[in-house]
Amino acid sequence: MSSGNSIESDLRSGPEEARVAALAALLTEEANAGDYLAAVDACLDHPSEPVRHMASLVLGRVGAPAVGPLVRALNKEQPVPVRTAAALGLASIGPDAAPAVRELCRALTSPDETLRTAGSVALAKIGAPAVSGLRLMLRFSDPAVVAAAVFALGWVGRPAAEAVPDLEVLAAGAPLPLQLACVAAVVRATGDAARGLPLLARSLSDPDPAVRKQAVEKIGELGEQAHPALPQLHACLSDPVPDVRAAAALALARVRAPADWALGSLTSLLLNDPAPEVRLNAAIALSGFGGSSAPAVPHLRAAEKDPDANVAAAAHGAIEIIQKPQ
Repeated sequence: MSSGNSIESDLRSGPEEARVAALAALLTEEANAGDYLAAVDACLDHPSEPVRHMASLVLGRVGAPAVGPLVRALNKEQPVPVRTAAALGLASIGPDAAPAVRELCRALTSPDETLRTAGSVALAKIGAPAVSGLRLMLRFSDPAVVAAAVFALGWVGRPAAEAVPDLEVLAAGAPLPLQLACVAAVVRATGDAARGLPLLARSLSDPDPAVRKQAVEKIGELGEQAHPALPQLHACLSDPVPDVRAAAALALARVRAPADWALGSLTSLLLNDPAPEVRLNAAIALSGFGGSSAPAVPHLRAAEKDPDANVAAAAHGAIEIIQKPQ
């Protein structure tokens, strides 16, 4: 690795290639990127997008001292890759990134889905300080913006309780997919499954497979609060659409369903389902039960010979997790 003086010089005055190389050096584990914070910040003004993108990645490694520069990297004049990297960097910082809430909320208005998602994740990680800004985003007319804000509020959880009335009003007049997102967020914010789980459970039998899949995923986010819907969730393992079956397999593990109740169905999917994505998720789900999945190990060994390489690899990984000493 280059010396500190060389890196500093390249960051401040080197040609594009040298700056990129210096920034790449600061992404290595042994580098202390914080020692070069001012020089990396200055790279955000470089005319080259690759330099600015690399600079935003490095800033994400610095932590809380880089919040100010990361907010600069979020500016709407920056290209989407730079803004996305900045949002993900802020997500890794968490509550200390609260000064970035305003710019992150602006990122939710981007037409780029990846940037909206990164912004949502960052706001969710910031938590309570982001709630007021997210409540304002619920008033937007663009459904993509509103959905991103609802997602973030749901993952904020209990600190988002003040947004519950807004979410309930929004759900009352929203299309079903947004209703599902809103009620899932209400359950997470209140801890009261009765305020959303019935609608989610009913939606598991909706004629639209996209709605069924979304309902499965939202139920999966609720953890053990979703246990009253376990029978309906289990029924989704027989859904005619592979995407729904695959989502249901993961959801059973995510809600921490009783292992002795779920293992038989998951091993049946693992060995017999015609869709590789379903078999893959069944193997992943079995790993999620840890040592409680020990009775499934012989079936996972059989799945190590699955014709789909991803399924075989997931089965092998599941065995290692299940048999790992506690």
